[in-house]
Amino acid sequence: MQRSTGAQESGEVSDVTESELKRAEVELEEAQRLRGWIANSYAQIEFALGDLILRCREFPEYYGHTNNLPHGAPDRVKRVRRIISTTGPLQPFAKQLEKLLCEFEDRHETRNLLAHGFATYMFTPNGDTGLYFQKWHRQPDRIDARLTRTFRMADLQREMEEFVGVTQRGMTLLLEIHSRFNWVEGPYK
Repeated sequence: MQRSTGAQESGEVSDVTESELKRAEVELEEAQRLRGWIANSYAQIEFALGDLILRCREFPEYYGHTNNLPHGAPDRVKRVRRIISTTGPLQPFAKQLEKLLCEFEDRHETRNLLAHGFATYMFTPNGDTGLYFQKWHRQPDRIDARLTRTFRMADLQREMEEFVGVTQRGMTLLLEIHSRFNWVEGPYK
């Protein structure tokens, strides 16, 4: 069994011991667990923004902003921004919602890379490990544009903790909005 190291590009490959292989397996499982938490946290907010848009159909002030549901997260952010920039029942929550939208947007590229990127487990000669992601990225002037980023285990842990925090704060705010308008789970009008 072989492992690749930072020296792989120069053609050097070293033997892997059973304990190194086990460590790699454990760390890869942990990296995938963290990746899942990040993607799930993003999905919670993405769904909740759609929920907010649909529930705002009951407010005539937002007519024109709620006639359809955008399916992409960036479009949902834009739509909620239009709603909170309109004078109406959500005005008391506008500043908090804007802060949530900014924090959510800041993590959009990371989420897309983790959710849709090709991942490679990597480790360096000094023993650091992580995931290297690559994703084809649309650009008007290039068909071969690629996003890449390496997440060490500590980076993934930090991203997960930060995004779970954003999601917890966001869900608390959205539950407060639900409570204010007496919204309950169920079919939309």
